[in-house]
Amino acid sequence: MTMTVRTGAVAFVLGTLFAIGAAWADRSVQVVNLTRTAIIGLQVRPAGGTMWVIDALAKTRRTLGIQKVLVISLPGGGCAYDFRLLFEDGHSAIKRRVDACRTPQIKLTEY
Repeated sequence: MTMTVRTGAVAFVLGTLFAIGAAWADRSVQVVNLTRTAIIGLQVRPAGGTMWVIDALAKTRRTLGIQKVLVISLPGGGCAYDFRLLFEDGHSAIKRRVDACRTPQIKLTEY
């Protein structure tokens, strides 16, 4: 195999992996607040992870009111995510192993 063919093959593989990774990183879902309290903090991580990757509400500098919807982009390429919620009244909750591949809409309900 010549150097040009090998270089082309490597570029093709890297380009394909980059495209797949970009598609995974762009997974968007709707988050719906079906609780009785506004959500002031919404953090997301791949299920079972040790670090919360994004704080969706900090980015937008807003709250997720009752019966309101927010579209967020999920990190990574998996399907299962943990959501940590901080409510306006001070309580918090974690919703574990939410399957974002099964539905494009994540409904947050009372815990």
